[in-house]
Amino acid sequence: MKSLLLFLLCASPALARIGDTRAQCEVRYGASVHSDEESTHYEKAGYRVICTFYQGKCDSVVMSHPEDAAGRTPPMTESERTMLLRSISSGMTWTKVWEDKDTGAMDWECPTMEATYSGRPNHMLLAGSREFFKRRQKASAADEPDPEREARERLEGF
Repeated sequence: MKSLLLFLLCASPALARIGDTRAQCEVRYGASVHSDEESTHYEKAGYRVICTFYQGKCDSVVMSHPEDAAGRTPPMTESERTMLLRSISSGMTWTKVWEDKDTGAMDWECPTMEATYSGRPNHMLLAGSREFFKRRQKASAADEPDPEREARERLEGF
């Protein structure tokens, strides 16, 4: 584990950064293992990485360890999370704003980004631009039932 962290610290330019183009991500990670219109999936240095794109730029990065033989995703250490967040944000300082001690879930923010670590059982680190999280929240709210809005829509034209 220590050698992996040392490699990642020395090779931090090899980690995707928010704002990178798809081509820059390809240079950093090599050939993708899956790609579609909105995201590209990679495997590098013991991590599964998913970069999502908005208007041609990397808008969020999800990182986790690959599943073990039993289908479980191993947790990330605090050192890994700290190093990955700094690398993804080109060295910005992150502030922890929330933590659930029972599950290990955490949220952070820095001047232009937000991040969340899912804790058990998924152990995924998601970092993205503030705009990414605003779009995500707006899309989630649009999917939630809104009885008032539904009533207004039914009554339109009366």
